[in-house]
This record gives sequence, C-alpha cells and structure tokens, in this order.
Amino acid sequence: MAEVYQQMPVLPDSSPQTKYICKLGKRLADVIPQEYSWPFEFHVIPQKDINAFALPGGPMFVNVGAIVAADNEAELAGVMAHEM
Repeated sequence: MAEVYQQMPVLPDSSPQTKYICKLGKRLADVIPQEYSWPFEFHVIPQKDINAFALPGGPMFVNVGAIVAADNEAELAGVMAHEM
C-alpha cells in the first residue's frame, strides 16, 4: 500500500500546509478511542480542487484547495473528521 501513495504528488512534511494539517489531524486523532483509531498519516496534495480522502489503514490526503476554501478551522476539522 505504501507504494501507492508515495507516488502521489504531495507537499513535503516541512511545508506550512502539511505541518498545519498534521497538527490538526493529531488533535482529532487524540479524541478517538484507541480501539477505533488507526495510525493516521496526514499529507497535503498541491491541487486547487476542494477534496480530501483517506485510504485504508490511516493515510489521509487533503488538497490545498480544501484548506483555502474552508472558512475556518472547524470546517476543515469537520472534513478531516469525516474522512477519519
């Protein structure tokens, strides 16, 4: 499975967008009961489309367009929580 998403065009972990999504994702994952949680990984795709998706096992991807389109952090958190 790792080979599939490693070939996707994602921003580096050091990018401000990825750092923000990882921080928000961690806050969301921390409230999920352990028995229902996955080892989540968060990635940002440099696309203007408004989209987010998750793959089995924990990888989650958020497009830059979804980050920009969100009116506030709660909207973005809602999208990410839905994927989780």
